[in-house]
Amino acid sequence: MIDLFKTTKRFFPASSLVLVLGLVSLFIAYSSCEKPDDDDGNSTIFTPDTITPILVAKGDASCWGLISEYPQQNCVIKTVTEWDNFLNSIEDVVREHAMLHEFVDTTINFSTYQVIAVIDKMRQPYWTIDITDVIEHADKLIVNYTHLDTNRSIAAVVWQPYHIVKIPKSNKNVVFNYDEEKKGGRGL
Repeated sequence: MIDLFKTTKRFFPASSLVLVLGLVSLFIAYSSCEKPDDDDGNSTIFTPDTITPILVAKGDASCWGLISEYPQQNCVIKTVTEWDNFLNSIEDVVREHAMLHEFVDTTINFSTYQVIAVIDKMRQPYWTIDITDVIEHADKLIVNYTHLDTNRSIAAVVWQPYHIVKIPKSNKNVVFNYDEEKKGGRGL
C-alpha cells in the first residue's frame, strides 16, 4: 500500500504546500468579494463628465427704469407644460423688454432634453449671468454659473441678465452652484 503523505511530502515539501494553500485561499476570498455592478452585470466606476449645454436664450431684460422684474431664480424645466407656463409667465417681461429675439429655440423636445434657466435679479451696472459648465456626477448634475462683466457701462439702464440652455434629459437632481472664482471684473 502506498503512503500518500510520504509521496506528497516527497513531491511537495511542506513550505510549498502551505504556499499553494495560501494562494488558493486568497483566490477564493477575492473572487467571492462583491463588486458594484451596472444593469448589465459589469463592474463600473462613475467618472464625472462635462455635459455641453445647447443655448436656448441668453441676454438681459433692460429698461430705463424699473417697470417690471421677473423673479430671480434657477429652475429646471422637464415638461412641455412647465415650459409653456414658464414662457407665459415671462411673456409680459419679454414683450416689455423686447427680449424675445434673444431666444434661439422655443420648441424643445422634452422626450430628449430638459431646460436649465438661471435668471438674475435687476442690476446696475451691467453684468451677464453665465452658465459656465454642467457636470454630471453619479447621483446629480451640477450647474455652475457666475457673473461676467461685459464692460458695458450705461449707468442709467437697469439690467436683468438670464441664461437658458437645454441639456440631455436626466432623472438626476440638479444642483446650482454659484462659482465665485470665475466671476469677472469688479465686485457686485
